[in-house]
Amino acid sequence: MADSNDIVRSLPRILKEPTAKKELLKLADVEMELTTAEITREGRVVDEREQDKIWGGKFASTIMRQMAKAKAIINAQGVLEKPIDILEAALSKLRHKDLDLGNISPFEIEKAMEIVQNIQGEAESIFGQLDKLRYAIKQLREEEVRQGVMAVVEILLADNSLAIGNTEGLTRHQVLQLEIAYGFRSPNQSATLVGDADRLEDLVTFLEAEAVPYHLSDECQTKYSDILEQRARFQAFVRTARDYKNAELDNEDYQTHVGFLRTQIKRNLRDHQKKAFYHLSKVGNGANFSVPGSGKTTVVLSAYEKKRIEGVVNLLFVVGPPSCFGPWQREFADVLGRSPSTLILAGGDANSRKQLYYDREGTKELYLTTFQTLLRDSHEVKAMLQRPEIRGFLEIDEAHYIKQMGGSWASAVLSIAPHAAYRCI
Repeated sequence: MADSNDIVRSLPRILKEPTAKKELLKLADVEMELTTAEITREGRVVDEREQDKIWGGKFASTIMRQMAKAKAIINAQGVLEKPIDILEAALSKLRHKDLDLGNISPFEIEKAMEIVQNIQGEAESIFGQLDKLRYAIKQLREEEVRQGVMAVVEILLADNSLAIGNTEGLTRHQVLQLEIAYGFRSPNQSATLVGDADRLEDLVTFLEAEAVPYHLSDECQTKYSDILEQRARFQAFVRTARDYKNAELDNEDYQTHVGFLRTQIKRNLRDHQKKAFYHLSKVGNGANFSVPGSGKTTVVLSAYEKKRIEGVVNLLFVVGPPSCFGPWQREFADVLGRSPSTLILAGGDANSRKQLYYDREGTKELYLTTFQTLLRDSHEVKAMLQRPEIRGFLEIDEAHYIKQMGGSWASAVLSIAPHAAYRCI
């Protein structure tokens, strides 16, 4: 039987693991009471210390046996724990909500930095080992292909659909994964799998993760190269946007934007508003969740005016609660120094209102509508924003409202968003 001290030390782990804990609690079903005869000596009941000795001698093996079973469960799970689970657990710890470096003691900073360096070193070592393993598997697969042991999966693109041919190179489990997780199907029970062309990147990622050799047709290769290029551009944009947000600015460029505010914007912006304006002007689309009263509307209007002068946009389309209509009109005049031509698209006769979206002669600079109206008029709003002469700056005011009504408002906003030249919430 396992060492008793070792089992007792394992007790906290046993209690944290449901299956092991359940096994341990089976002791509650065991009758462990001493009879009067067992605690009587020479006609007298022995003292409590002696009773404890008798009780231990009788039940210790039962208790230790059950604890040993519980410990065996957590030991077996330890053996079966997968490397990917361990890595995910480690990453989860590093992202723990309580890992607030602002609370670290000044006396622990050096030690913390040493720990971080060790983590970095271990991570690089693990990454190197995995990279070597991936390369070795790839080499093995290529050798199997050369020897004709493994078939090369063919991926073709036709009519906005992907066709996976030569599926003999896939295991049954892999085929099921492609069908269930990625929506591929086998028409007429053929050996070819067909799926949406938009899943090309997912498909390539899956095949590479499974170390399945594949060949892309010329059309697929062109589409995949475009996907990778778009991803690289987006990642570069994210890095740039993060730099702007963290005030890591190109000072010369920043001063140029501040100069625009001085010459083109009537209202004087505060320092934090200038930085928010710079960020909003530079990113492809933006968001500003500053506290109430911080001047978000001023920042948005300033960014709108810059993009209007640059020719990027030519009207401002605001979606928000009815209470925001008046402030937007007043702020527009106070910030930009002019009163915009305005159209409020809310309430009234629905048919008459919907005709206004198609009025090419009466295009306004400022449109104001509610989330309720957008839900009903989303088709007309899309049609308006798609008109070639329209370059809309879409602003979602009080964006927390779009979480209401089971997500229908959010869906309406998402449906029109791709048709705006610029988007901001």
